[in-house]
Amino acid sequence: MRLRYTADARFHIELIFNYIKERNPVAATEVAARIRAATERLQEFPQIGHAGRVPSTYEWVVKGLPYIIVYDISLGDDDELVVLGVFHGAQDRDQK
Repeated sequence: MRLRYTADARFHIELIFNYIKERNPVAATEVAARIRAATERLQEFPQIGHAGRVPSTYEWVVKGLPYIIVYDISLGDDDELVVLGVFHGAQDRDQK
């Protein structure tokens, strides 16, 4: 299964990294790496997430971190997992 990040998802990871980096650069690198490792695990086991808030999406909590990966999978010819966004668990995702 191919893994792809949307521009929004890449931007979310960058924001998370920059926020943490201001306080602890080593931790920022570790958190970003753990988010990416979690998405790679999803690539191997795309069905392990639960149904997302938006129909046809899935959500997966990064183990030991307060971040939620929101993704979509397309099976068939594309066989692709698309990371749509990465959010803090306390974040109000309904706010525009």
